[in-house]
Amino acid sequence: MRHRNRFSVLFPIIAGIALTTLSGHVRPSLAAKTTPPTSARLQELVTQLGADEYSVRQRAQAELRQYGVAAFEVLDAAKNHPDVEIRKQAEYLLHAIHINWVDDNSAEEVRRLVALYQTEDAEIRRARLVQISLTDGEPGLRVLSRLVRFETSDDFSRRAALAILRRSTAVREMDAQQFRETVEQQLGGCDRAAAQWLLLYAREAATGELKPDDWQRLIRTELALLEKRPERERMAIVRELLQWQVELAQERQQESLMRGTLQQLLSLQAVDEPQLRTLLDWLIDRKAWSLVAAVDETFAEMIDHSPSLLYRRAELWEQQNKREQLTQLLDKLLNKQFDPPPVKLDDVDRGEVSESYITLASDLQSHGRFDWAEREFRQAMKVNPPDSLPAVDASFRLGYMLFDLGRYDDAYEVMNSLATQLLNEPGRKSLRQLQELTRIPGFLFSHWHLSHAYVLAVKNDVEGQQKALRQALEYDNENADILIAMYRVEGADENWQNETRQRIDRLRGQYEKHVATAERDYETQRSEVYAIVLAQQLNQLAWLVSNTYGDYEQAVRHSHRSLELAPEESGYLDTLGRCYFAVKDYRRAVRYQRHAVELDPHSGQIVRQLEVFQQALAAANAATPAE
Repeated sequence: MRHRNRFSVLFPIIAGIALTTLSGHVRPSLAAKTTPPTSARLQELVTQLGADEYSVRQRAQAELRQYGVAAFEVLDAAKNHPDVEIRKQAEYLLHAIHINWVDDNSAEEVRRLVALYQTEDAEIRRARLVQISLTDGEPGLRVLSRLVRFETSDDFSRRAALAILRRSTAVREMDAQQFRETVEQQLGGCDRAAAQWLLLYAREAATGELKPDDWQRLIRTELALLEKRPERERMAIVRELLQWQVELAQERQQESLMRGTLQQLLSLQAVDEPQLRTLLDWLIDRKAWSLVAAVDETFAEMIDHSPSLLYRRAELWEQQNKREQLTQLLDKLLNKQFDPPPVKLDDVDRGEVSESYITLASDLQSHGRFDWAEREFRQAMKVNPPDSLPAVDASFRLGYMLFDLGRYDDAYEVMNSLATQLLNEPGRKSLRQLQELTRIPGFLFSHWHLSHAYVLAVKNDVEGQQKALRQALEYDNENADILIAMYRVEGADENWQNETRQRIDRLRGQYEKHVATAERDYETQRSEVYAIVLAQQLNQLAWLVSNTYGDYEQAVRHSHRSLELAPEESGYLDTLGRCYFAVKDYRRAVRYQRHAVELDPHSGQIVRQLEVFQQALAAANAATPAE
């Protein structure tokens, strides 16, 4: 099952080639003048917007409307004019300008995403920018560049630039000189801050000449603006820009710039424990160990008192090869003997202690330290009675983590012990309590047998594998992963293949009915709940088809639709990657799967699938003569 983040109601519309401005309502406007205005004339007209005479204001407004896009930048600058009337009129006129966001060369996917972008709230619009950045190189880059230049929101202008800098397919796949030419064609002469970021980056990429002083000048400008307007969204944008700068400096091996930018990042606001954990995880994932050490030294007192942060220190010591200190620290953590206060198992309720183990284990699992997570899960199982709910919960979580990592023998051992215990009379109470933890027993028992089937597959025990998969179906007959495993059984006879195909056809039919019902409900209600359900059903159908057989092109469309409803959902991106793999479009499969890994870098299944796609792409490239 693939989960998703919260999102708002979507109102898709049909996009034409000429789309209107992204902020505010569409207002009628006169045809744009063909003769370009001088800068002096535009400034004069802006000044006249604040004239005492009504007729002068009206004439200035009418002429500026006729200039259209040519007047955008002077009007955008006028949003900060000291004259209130000029500011108000500039905002009004900006919303009346018509922008051709897409052109004749824009792919249908880009058109659809731009159309959706116009209808949504801030949270979803940010995700749409990332989606546009993942589309085929130059068309997506052109759209994002226009957004950088002509978005009436300064924040979203910057967001569009960050989407290009951080994730853009154009950055990854285009020739550096081509990238520079496209950016300069779209943004040349534009004074907006975000445009300056991209122009500088494009010049550096094409020439190889680094401009750290120029970057610092641009960053100082952003920090000064933030000090004047310490708004939440602006804070998030500056933080993301600084993080990207740290990554860029690390890539270019500029240690001093890395450290200086990190200090700017830390100075943005007071750092609490969750923020510090997120910061350390980001630096550790980047393997920026010198910065991890600097943060550890700066926030030593806070780290001393937090077991989750002490585990981050343990990673640093592991990298520094401080073996003795590392061993002592890990032992203290496992027994919860950290300061303050020391915790003894006899002094506190078992449930509270086990909860700390499970919480820590889950945190370590999400951070990719599966070895230490396993220790914490097993400790929770050890300090609680086997039939207690905390022990059962820890066992389930450990078994599923091992399954996701592809450690099927270990997963089966844990799940077999747990399932056997739950099916005995003493475990019935815990079985009922699993509902409180949203651990559906059918899901648990089906994965018990599914993990067994994977173990038997390695042993080439076809008969045993088939038996285990049938047992898994008894507990969850709508689980696509079980049927996918049945479809991939090697050496199965014709009867098994026919039975499997019948089951797949039946489940696909059920999924299609679920999609149709969810689509009707969503069209009728247009609520977040119905959107969630529809996205899940579309994703499940696309996942089943792309991993077995059927209309792969339709599966691609279903998967894209699920991401329109639930953008930036790693599990749905994982499905989209698989759909493109099914149609043998390995380049797109790698692109979307890579982004899924960026969002969920410690999912074993998602990471393994990226490796498969990359191997297929490399093989296809090797078999195709270079142009």
